[in-house]
Amino acid sequence: RVLLPLMFTCFHLLYDSDGVISRASSKALKAIVSTCLDQIQSSKEEQENSSHNAWLKFIESTFMPCLKVGIMAKNLPARRSFVLLVSHVSKLFKGFQSVHLYGDLECLIREDDPDQDFFLNVTHVQLHRRARAFTKLRKLILSDGKESNFSDQSCGNILLPLAMHPV
Repeated sequence: RVLLPLMFTCFHLLYDSDGVISRASSKALKAIVSTCLDQIQSSKEEQENSSHNAWLKFIESTFMPCLKVGIMAKNLPARRSFVLLVSHVSKLFKGFQSVHLYGDLECLIREDDPDQDFFLNVTHVQLHRRARAFTKLRKLILSDGKESNFSDQSCGNILLPLAMHPV
């Protein structure tokens, strides 16, 4: 309950034209996600069934819907922040079974080589970097033949909006 006003304020401040404020709110949202993950992992040790975890439900039912709306924003700097937050969430929650956490998108993240990172390239200022991101995504989807690495939720809620409304 305490995190809700803070989270919604941070999401609102992502739209601020002052870069310092929007970057600080982005860092705060990343800290909220990291804290939730820490709480989920510490409560996993205490109880074996994590499906009833309040922190997991908070991320799935409150945080992620805000991200889904934000990646379709008209404000380009805010939209970039939302896309990078999706990247952060998918990186942290890659081992979780929930399709609403988009852990299957983790294969698009390349921390060792930022030039190959899909999320960084799709939000890049240069057009050829954005085109390279979608080319890489296309090759990744077609490389497995008929089976895709991505869940229907990831394709419909994240990848398709990014392709339809490029940053």
